[in-house]
Amino acid sequence: MTSSSYVESSEDTATFRVKVSDDAVAGNHILYLVETFDDDYASDLVSVEEFPVYIAPKLAAFQVLSVKSDLKPDSTGDVVIELKNAGNAEIYNTVVMLEVSSPLSIAGTGTFGSILGQSQPGEYFVGTVKPGDVATARFRVDVDKDAGEGSYPASIKVKYYDESNYEHVSNSIVISLEVKPSPPYILYAAIGIAAIGLVIAAGIVRRRRKQ
Repeated sequence: MTSSSYVESSEDTATFRVKVSDDAVAGNHILYLVETFDDDYASDLVSVEEFPVYIAPKLAAFQVLSVKSDLKPDSTGDVVIELKNAGNAEIYNTVVMLEVSSPLSIAGTGTFGSILGQSQPGEYFVGTVKPGDVATARFRVDVDKDAGEGSYPASIKVKYYDESNYEHVSNSIVISLEVKPSPPYILYAAIGIAAIGLVIAAGIVRRRRKQ
């Protein structure tokens, strides 16, 4: 393919836009610059120069957009993670992997079984993710009964295949999972009993007024 740009003199700048094929191999490639010009002594002179152009490889990069959790001591809660493919490569058979440590632990199984025929704890299959797309991974996490309120470190990795069917695993991305205090059940029960007592008392008062 060729492209042309007209300049008035040798001091002007010629600008070209180059489209890279989806099948292009990453690395250095040679482009040829063919210049046609006139000087004071001749016309239609031709000069050919070559120069390298670097094509960057297609890469997947991951950005955590949000981490939502509903975790309380001595219970099992949901963790929902939104990840964006911030790279320039479409990825396939993508699996988000969550790792936690005490007092947290992965509960149940993930949804990885649709690919391997068996489920794996802490792994969530999200499939094909195009550049700029956002994937959502969901996990169930157990919280120890002695866990205190606060944020606990966790990490995620992304395993995927590229367009050449090579497997890759991303570096760990550190996140925080928040454990909230358990609701004060005794206080709720006391409030409920008091409310029932008020209803009963109000009913007794109404009956006495009718008498």
